[in-house]
Amino acid sequence: MGRFLPPDHSKGDPNTIGGYMAVHDRPAAFEGSDGASYSVEIVTDTSGEKDRPFAAVKTKLDALIKAKRAEMLPWWDAMRQEGSN
Repeated sequence: MGRFLPPDHSKGDPNTIGGYMAVHDRPAAFEGSDGASYSVEIVTDTSGEKDRPFAAVKTKLDALIKAKRAEMLPWWDAMRQEGSN
């Protein structure tokens, strides 16, 4: 069951990914170029470098959507393949 929590703007700037997650107490989500919803997260890890001890990963959402779309077949080709098995 879902729950509604009103935003708490004292927790941060909702215009950033981290701030949005803090203010709204849920992951940030965006509409991709394909019209589907995609949630995002901040992923960090130790880098092993003294000057930069932490590293973050940035994913290009549109590139992932285009790659996913390239793998997809039109429905008629998918049905043809399924029927040939």
